[in-house]
Amino acid sequence: MFETNKTESMKFPQNKKIPLLFLVIISLFTMIRFDRPLIRGDGVAYLAWVDSFALDHDFDLSNQAERLRSVSDYAVVLNWHNGKYVNAFPFGIAFLQYPFYRMGDLFLKNNWLNVNPDYFRSMQGVELPYSLWAMIGNNFMVLCTIIFAWHVMSRYCSPWIAAFSAWGVFVGTPLFYYATVSPLNSHAPGAFAAALMYYLGFGIYERLSNLGDNERKPVSKLSWVGMGLSAGLMVLTRWQLALIAVPLWALFLWRRQFSGLFYATLAGGISLIPLPLVWNYLFDSPFVIPYDVMAGHSFLRFPVNAHNVLFYTFAHSPILIISVIGVIKLWATKKELSLVLIVAFVLQILINGAALDWDCGETYGLRRMSEMYFLYAFATGIALNKWHGITKFPHVMTLLVRLVFVSLLLYNAMYILAYFNYSWTNTVYHPYPTPSNIVGFFLQQSNRWDVIRAIFRTHLGPPAWTHPGP
Repeated sequence: MFETNKTESMKFPQNKKIPLLFLVIISLFTMIRFDRPLIRGDGVAYLAWVDSFALDHDFDLSNQAERLRSVSDYAVVLNWHNGKYVNAFPFGIAFLQYPFYRMGDLFLKNNWLNVNPDYFRSMQGVELPYSLWAMIGNNFMVLCTIIFAWHVMSRYCSPWIAAFSAWGVFVGTPLFYYATVSPLNSHAPGAFAAALMYYLGFGIYERLSNLGDNERKPVSKLSWVGMGLSAGLMVLTRWQLALIAVPLWALFLWRRQFSGLFYATLAGGISLIPLPLVWNYLFDSPFVIPYDVMAGHSFLRFPVNAHNVLFYTFAHSPILIISVIGVIKLWATKKELSLVLIVAFVLQILINGAALDWDCGETYGLRRMSEMYFLYAFATGIALNKWHGITKFPHVMTLLVRLVFVSLLLYNAMYILAYFNYSWTNTVYHPYPTPSNIVGFFLQQSNRWDVIRAIFRTHLGPPAWTHPGP
């Protein structure tokens, strides 16, 4: 049913350009409407890396310590072991944001869009052109991530179903927040690198699976190298994501693709060379966990909170129920791919359940699961496609799954508004607000729509870009 050979394209004769254009337009509209070019919280730590690499062309953070001291007391800190300023956050984002931050510097030097400079320096340590272009870079990476997911899905289901799945899962998971409201973070670039790795990996898998013996050609070495480089970039951006490469490598090991894996692993290893070099410069050791050095205790432990991560992933993003259905459906025809999705998800649940702050602090949903977007969207597209050959009642099942998807999407749209309302107006402290806390607060607030309108004037979207509220 899900084969992607030459006859597969005949099943979907409609022009793929139209659903892709629709997806790009609605995704851009969604991002722009919720964008906020203001870097706060952990974003300042990533700003330090980007600023140092793009402007100083090094990873010496002395300038950034001075520049950002007034807006964050933990982004750049003094390593009392050697007297150097260090940053415990991963630095891979500096490579991805480099061209965008340089554009921000160009805009600043020409005084383009440099409005309210005193306000922005007081809020984030740098002027608007820098955060605006970081936001544009963030949007670009997420848009590419969405397109990668659509492109693979469109080979397994209708291009329109792929488009709605890609957009719906984007809106229904934490990636939405870290693509818009938080313009500089590691989740969006991590999702981008992971999506690129799986996009190339699935392309290799399909080539190996669907070509007949008479048509079989070697997979291009560039595909293997690209998969390895994207895996390395993914690890530089968010080290926890190393685990989601494991099932993909295992799949090709099972397929006995030893030569291809050699090229991929070699490319990945080369791309990771900056890691020991930077850590050795800052911490006098090439193989360290920066958080452990600075905090004096381990960031990881036994995954005692894996069950909490699992529960709250679905509690905050119930649209992922459709992804589970898709994985089950995929098992009937492509057990290998289904197993890859399952193992990747379980490994991320375990590593995030082992983190000291498994709840990720003040955050939108379980943000450390947002990098799984590509796999979520792919499984959702499988679930929403027609159920012929899978069940005795294919039309009923197809309609039912799609109705549930639309219902969950509408709920999540309301949840987004409820979260913003709760974040900016709630005065009762909850150590970890649950969806019931957030939605309940929103529904009980008599002036909730007035608050939402005010938020869109003062915090989110183009009307607020020149003076976005914190």
